[in-house]
Amino acid sequence: MRLMASILLCLVFTPAALADYTTSRTWFRSLDQDDRLVLQFSLMFTDKYVALADGLFGRRTYEAIISFQTRHGLPRDGILSPPERESLVSEAAALWAITGFRFIDDAATGLTLGVPTALLRPAGSTSRGSRWESPNGAVELETVSIPVDETSYTVLFDRLTTEKATRHVGYSTIKPSFFIISGTTHGKVFYTRFQRDRFETRGFSLAWTPEVDAVFSPLAIAMSNSLSVSDTRITNSPRASPAQPVTSPRIAPNTPEPHQGFGSGFFVDASHVVTAGHVVEGCGSIEIVGYGKASLLRTDATNDLAVLQSRGRSGASAKLRRGPVRLGEEIVALGYPLTIAMADTLTVTGGNVNALSGLGGDSRILRISAPIQPGNSGGPLVDRSGNIVGLVTSKLDELRTLEIAGTLPQKVNFALKASLIDNFLASAGIEPDYSSDTFEPVSIADVAEIAKPFTVQLHCRPE
Repeated sequence: MRLMASILLCLVFTPAALADYTTSRTWFRSLDQDDRLVLQFSLMFTDKYVALADGLFGRRTYEAIISFQTRHGLPRDGILSPPERESLVSEAAALWAITGFRFIDDAATGLTLGVPTALLRPAGSTSRGSRWESPNGAVELETVSIPVDETSYTVLFDRLTTEKATRHVGYSTIKPSFFIISGTTHGKVFYTRFQRDRFETRGFSLAWTPEVDAVFSPLAIAMSNSLSVSDTRITNSPRASPAQPVTSPRIAPNTPEPHQGFGSGFFVDASHVVTAGHVVEGCGSIEIVGYGKASLLRTDATNDLAVLQSRGRSGASAKLRRGPVRLGEEIVALGYPLTIAMADTLTVTGGNVNALSGLGGDSRILRISAPIQPGNSGGPLVDRSGNIVGLVTSKLDELRTLEIAGTLPQKVNFALKASLIDNFLASAGIEPDYSSDTFEPVSIADVAEIAKPFTVQLHCRPE
């Protein structure tokens, strides 16, 4: 694979450009993960970075950096100095603020979607979803939910890609779990993304006039990155039957390269471990420390989740809490951060639930005050009785780092809610244990004793 990648790079870039690409990649990888993600998310708004903000370097990241340098008359070497990066983030933050980009729960379809609320306003509902539009009608947004027993996933794709006199499809791709179509219709540019699950095909379509393409073309990519299933529909949806491992959709991702790193996770039954998706992304092999090698069963890129099959069996497993988490409730985060400095020491930190949603009102997320460090990602967030209320994930924090005010969050951490973990496990045919409806709080030391047996360290190796 590395040989093939090298051959392709030589075909695409001249020797000088290839040297710049290699130097740019080395520089990019030297940045902290926070900085890499903020840079990519900023480029999504400013320089048509049409991929997932994942912290991985690829051709699209390089081309977007070169675009930024070209626009600002900077040396086109693929390397941004700290002042240049600050300028990029400020430019993106200004665009973010102008558009009022916020995460909206659409009750009609059960989707959560980033919507530029300063540019679009609610325009009522349809028989299949909800509508938004700009005041002058130049831009239209529609969410749609279609039962698969009414129109199958592939039939819907075929129908939407059929050429008509007033509709031209310029790009389309279909994967097992999502499809994307873009083109022109009735004089407008459109972008459509639908996600597939067992019972419904759900997604959105955004259409805009060519005059506002410079604004809405990057917004369409940002909205596509933001699309997910909301808590309400997750709670009420039927549990899925066992399925074959499927990787959730990504929008033109950079090609992952094998890497080495550490993270955390927790057993949800005797042989399955849940963790954050980015912890195991690009791993040649995965080890659950103390239990041996593990295989990756399923991932959900949208919600940054992964489940592993352990070769060794655990005598303890976590219990998911079904009841709601309260604002201000005391919580405890466990994991194995800063492994190089702290070896394999389990770290326990306490805090509170500071908000019941993440940046931009993302209802999938809990905002917590418990300190976390690199390596905590994927670890359990538990209540004061040791029940799972979330999964610590620095990646969601990093992907949402540009706030509407244009500042980066300081000492603010996030966890994915337990309801999304439950739904994810259901899609993989895994039935976790649940806590009882009543439970008594105990000391943090006692919580640590409860959670330590099911909390594990993960080691990602290149091969």
